[in-house]
Amino acid sequence: MFLLLTEASFALDFYYQNCSVPVSCGREDISYPFYIQGKQDPFCGYPGFQLSCHGDGEDAYPLLQLSGNNYTSHNIDYQRKSLISTACNNDISSLHNLTLPNDQFELASNQADFFLLYNCNSSVVESFPKYKVGCFDQATNKTRKVLSRGFDLNWFASDCSRCQDSGGRCGFNYTTYHFRCLCPRGTFSWRCGSYDKG
Repeated sequence: MFLLLTEASFALDFYYQNCSVPVSCGREDISYPFYIQGKQDPFCGYPGFQLSCHGDGEDAYPLLQLSGNNYTSHNIDYQRKSLISTACNNDISSLHNLTLPNDQFELASNQADFFLLYNCNSSVVESFPKYKVGCFDQATNKTRKVLSRGFDLNWFASDCSRCQDSGGRCGFNYTTYHFRCLCPRGTFSWRCGSYDKG
């Protein structure tokens, strides 16, 4: 007589497994709503929150592209939904108007609009008296100092707390264009185990 024993096997969901791998860029831990191109699948993040990782090891840093320019992103605070961004390039002539996508990012309330006037006449500068650097102050130490302060950004993405509290990982379905809670046994709308499996 042979006794065949079977053990219920359970495989982790593909999406959950891929988004559960911790990813960092330098000293920054990266998680939803951000994802790093080439290291994570886009479904692990939220549209418009793609980062690239520049450099190697602890000297690497995440770059966020806004209005066609790369900005170094640091001090990412997932609780406050904020980060500090600084222009990567000291070549002022390569910078241009930064328009933030209103549905994704906004200047933090402690920030004022920032104007960098380049190759202009001095009469224009008089309209912007605060932190005046000057029209012909191309890439001097004073200009670099102002740029190196960076600016605080707040972001807007689907709230991830219900999903995380239920043991899931937050993600995004690009087919339905909706937030998804990625769980060990499948994908759900807001939290693991809810009846809204999809």
